[in-house]
Amino acid sequence: MEPWEDAWLNGGKMPPYGFPRELISAALDTADAWARDGRFRCVLEEWLPRPQAATNLVYLLYNGFRLRGQTVTRERPIPVLTRLLYTVPYPATVEELKARMRELFAVVVQEWCRQRDRFGDELEGSP
Repeated sequence: MEPWEDAWLNGGKMPPYGFPRELISAALDTADAWARDGRFRCVLEEWLPRPQAATNLVYLLYNGFRLRGQTVTRERPIPVLTRLLYTVPYPATVEELKARMRELFAVVVQEWCRQRDRFGDELEGSP
């Protein structure tokens, strides 16, 4: 496990990252657009009602998850934006950024499905 993964999962201080600052706004804009896009939400609607799916999509992109009652530790999946900051090599263009985010989203959704199967409603969004 990478040090940043350990820090994120255990509520520790995150190490510095080298992600290009000029692409951070584009990453946030992309995540915001995806959070409102039914094509991304529909995958989660296989598991949850639409309002819950929309909320869980935001957690997949930004916040992550924990088990109900846990205040410090988190569970996988690690959100797309967090993974993006630490996944090297870093994208150099907005097109590469969006492609990387799509790849990470696929990984995150697969992990979420496994965790949802394992923990059910005990898996909740992390503040």
